[in-house]
Amino acid sequence: MKISIPHKPSLQPITERLALSRREAATMLGISERSLDNWTKAGKLTARKIGSRVLYPVQSLQEFLNVDSSGEAVHD
Repeated sequence: MKISIPHKPSLQPITERLALSRREAATMLGISERSLDNWTKAGKLTARKIGSRVLYPVQSLQEFLNVDSSGEAVHD
């Protein structure tokens, strides 16, 4: 007698994260965590507090990198 086990659907891994920790965000930008904190307090970067964690949305960091000091978008 053969018993069949129902197939469980496989979960797709999340390949792209939506947010980064302070350390990861600072590393991505090539700056110190202190500079990251200063830029966040100055309103240059957006952070979200979830519980006790401070997270930086990846999209926000990418947008920050695509804007020059005058606030104009940088085009390649």
